[in-house]
Amino acid sequence: MEIAEKTSEQTTAAGNGVRAWLLPALILVSALIVYSRFQPYDQPSTGDSAPYDYFAQLITRGGVPYRDVVDIKTPLSTYIGAGAIVALKPFGARDVMAIRLAFIALAALTVCLTFIVARSYLANARIAVMAAAVLMAFDSFGKTNCSGIQPKTPMILFGLISLWAIIKDRPFLAGFAGMLSALCWQPGLLFVGAAGLAFSRYLTNWRDGKALRLCAGAALPLVVMIAYFAASGALRDFYLWTFHHNYSVYAPHELRTLSEFFKRLGKVMENSYSSERVFFYLSIVGVFLVAARSFIRRRLLECAPRHALLIAPVVYFLFCAINLQAGPDLIPLLPFAAIFSSAVFVYWLEHTGGALWKQESSKGRAIFEYAAFAVFLGAILILKVGDAFFYSAESPTLAEQDAQVAEIMRNIEPGDEIYVHGQIEALVLSGMTNASRYVLLGRGKDVYLDYVEPGGFDGWLERLKMRRPRVVALTRLTPVSRRDDFENWVREDYQEQRGHLFNFYVRK
Repeated sequence: MEIAEKTSEQTTAAGNGVRAWLLPALILVSALIVYSRFQPYDQPSTGDSAPYDYFAQLITRGGVPYRDVVDIKTPLSTYIGAGAIVALKPFGARDVMAIRLAFIALAALTVCLTFIVARSYLANARIAVMAAAVLMAFDSFGKTNCSGIQPKTPMILFGLISLWAIIKDRPFLAGFAGMLSALCWQPGLLFVGAAGLAFSRYLTNWRDGKALRLCAGAALPLVVMIAYFAASGALRDFYLWTFHHNYSVYAPHELRTLSEFFKRLGKVMENSYSSERVFFYLSIVGVFLVAARSFIRRRLLECAPRHALLIAPVVYFLFCAINLQAGPDLIPLLPFAAIFSSAVFVYWLEHTGGALWKQESSKGRAIFEYAAFAVFLGAILILKVGDAFFYSAESPTLAEQDAQVAEIMRNIEPGDEIYVHGQIEALVLSGMTNASRYVLLGRGKDVYLDYVEPGGFDGWLERLKMRRPRVVALTRLTPVSRRDDFENWVREDYQEQRGHLFNFYVRK
């Protein structure tokens, strides 16, 4: 009899486990279908994704970030892209398509993790389902990840995993995932900080060893990366470009007043999230609602792990005051905007149902809440998420870019080199390696060469000239302080060629 009872309990537990993951799996598949409708095979290689696609390609050729190509972000997202290229090449996938398929999957996983985190922290399945739907309603998120590598996507994905590990009391995993987030983009370190506050109960409890396990989990990927760059001879450049340059040049250069920040924020939301701004506004209310419910039910130190869901978006929003350039910079806020705006709606629904029907077990109240929830969820899915099924990529398409790059390549013979600044899609689509590791020198990077290059900027440019690249493509020079030096160089030694999409210079 005991054996039968134990077997029955095990079967029930297994069934419950399957049912618990059935809805996240359905959400994952739904997100994959929705995001695949943004035509990744037609999306152009753009200014935001192209540099990272090129970095990933270079890694597959044996290149090392910072030593062979310079960026100011940490490198894990480019290694994810490189891994996708290597994994899908045997199946005949082109580099850019392999990357896009991988990042569509990461975007879908982000939707799934948003559901899981919302359900775990707020213990409300309706909020979790609504949050997943709202995140899918942000069209720009899907389009961005269909265009190539977007470092903010794996950054927030690993961040959500860290948040889930916090609420599940898994400090090692929380630290490990939090550091992976930071290795995709430095602000992801905030998740390690949030986990530290959670497991130490706001720095008041160290005896259980959880904070130590958190630090061990965070240290593991960091030590591996440092050892790799040290062995590759890139550790100094890694430090200079991802840390020293950012706090000594980039941050002071980009710092805005509070009024300038809110003006910039309004412009970014108008350009990238004009039809979804309501979710951002509602989420502000949602943060206060969730915080109030949390503090009312428990004492501060007891509910420290639950506060991680509140701390993470607030800290990232403060970071945006220092660095907010364009729509992708708000990607790490999208899951939180989805969760907290959904909380506002569901809590309002429950409050309204409670006002109309005093008894919580009332059949009428249950019917009202489920019907109203279904109507609003259906409206989001049909009116916003459904947009993806009518999406058509605008010109220039990837095929049009390929045709233009083929025109550029007709000027290059075996052994010739190409130098590209800004128009990095030319490198991505041609498969060429740049004549210099510097592909973007705006916002103080050109001035920083005086610190890191022998002879400074002038010495670097002279060495580039000596390589005599056959073709030069120059764009995105507006934020470059030494743009006149570039323009004088091509004016003297090159002849301009005007293409349908790209302008470039061929050596005389």
